[in-house]
Amino acid sequence: MARIEREIPADGLPRPAPWDGVGYRVLWYLHAIIFPVGIWNRLDDPLIDVALVRRYATRADIIRGWVLFWANTFSLCILIVFVLFFDN
Repeated sequence: MARIEREIPADGLPRPAPWDGVGYRVLWYLHAIIFPVGIWNRLDDPLIDVALVRRYATRADIIRGWVLFWANTFSLCILIVFVLFFDN
């Protein structure tokens, strides 16, 4: 994300995600990069310029995005299992 945010202004373009409310900008970048444009990744997303981010994303960014996505999904599943079955 940091590399993309450095390269875009260096080319004279505005930041793709001007607002970072509570730190979810990383997740917006993740969705813009790894998911195909469609229902889950709209081109008209008001929080991030999806087309611009996808244009600057490299293969390494896509791999990192999938790793982060699956790590978050796995962590959430583990948390749910522990809350449901091991909560005393």
